[in-house]
Amino acid sequence: MKSLIQHPDFLAARQVCEKLQTEKHIAWIAGGAVRDGLLGLDPKDIDIATSATPDEVENLFEKTVPLGKRFGTIQVHLHGKEFEVTTFRKDGGYQDGRHPDQVEFSSPEEDAQRRDFTVNALFYDPLRDQVHDFVGGKKDLRAHLLNAVGDPRVRFQEDHLRILRLYRFQAQLGFEITSETKAAAEDLFPLLKKISGERLWQELLRLSQGEFAMKFQSHQVISKLILLLAGKDFELSLSWEFPPDSLGQKLEYFLLELLGKKELGLDVKSLAQWFKFSNDEKRLLELFLGLQKPSGGSGEWLARAVDFFGTQSVFTRYIDLLKSLPGDLGESQEFKLNEIFQRQGGGPLYKFEDLPQGFPREKASEVLRRVYEIQLEQLIFGKDKLQPFFEMEFKKYLRNS
Repeated sequence: MKSLIQHPDFLAARQVCEKLQTEKHIAWIAGGAVRDGLLGLDPKDIDIATSATPDEVENLFEKTVPLGKRFGTIQVHLHGKEFEVTTFRKDGGYQDGRHPDQVEFSSPEEDAQRRDFTVNALFYDPLRDQVHDFVGGKKDLRAHLLNAVGDPRVRFQEDHLRILRLYRFQAQLGFEITSETKAAAEDLFPLLKKISGERLWQELLRLSQGEFAMKFQSHQVISKLILLLAGKDFELSLSWEFPPDSLGQKLEYFLLELLGKKELGLDVKSLAQWFKFSNDEKRLLELFLGLQKPSGGSGEWLARAVDFFGTQSVFTRYIDLLKSLPGDLGESQEFKLNEIFQRQGGGPLYKFEDLPQGFPREKASEVLRRVYEIQLEQLIFGKDKLQPFFEMEFKKYLRNS
């Protein structure tokens, strides 16, 4: 448990458990932190399970937040750290496919039975340095197996997102999935359509970043989910040649290949609606998709790119995508964008005040936009050198007006 004990939050978590145990309550570290500690991995966060009721937890600690009190969870703040402290419980029905309709406080043994996978159902007493296992989690951990607690069909029907979490844990931990658990996940996969797009997207991001995503062909899970959301019932063969490190870093690869499959009829707008993309995520895909079209790399495209990246923090992420493109397309566009950002700096050289007095404002953006595209496409970094193009575009406007 060395990695858990060395976690920056461990001492505070131990103090939470100690305070609860002093009051004659059971209080153990639970779930993923125990799993990661036994594997020698750095836990992301530390959760605590206890026999104390939520009211008792609130009364014991000075600063608390009733984060999920109806489910038995109180957030405890101690020494600048935050911990979710949850009362041992057993769950009622799951009408919405995500959350229990009601909970009943119970024992550690029953609490372990409600959890998703055996390796996530372990408890650790930090005061006695003792692991408690009621479901065979340590055995599956040693065998590197992902195995549902109890009947996998019941676990997945309770909380549909557990299906996607199964594949995410496989990509992160490199574990094989037991045959019964895998069969249930494949059979009940359509239930994921009932989950909100935001939750699906977060799981896909974490899945794609897993160290073992390439080994287990995790992109096939993503394509299967996209087909499900698109209402398609055929299998899709992926042909994109992923660079060695890309599958564990960039979910965009999967989406871009799927967007390129004409038989799907997908577009960025569809994906944005399904997954509730942020503006950054949506525009990043649009820009990268535009680069692969015959007109990719045009002045218009570069103007959009510089407009976007000039005010956003995703330029480096975008350059990584460019580097992965086949041939010299990515290299040439990377050079152009780097040149622009290193030397162009101040945005469009010609602005509205440079137009002749009385110039119609409604037409200004059209002319200035085209001049800006020329500026970027020709890599022009001085106003004097852009002047001939400016005059040319202005004369063109006068002829057509």
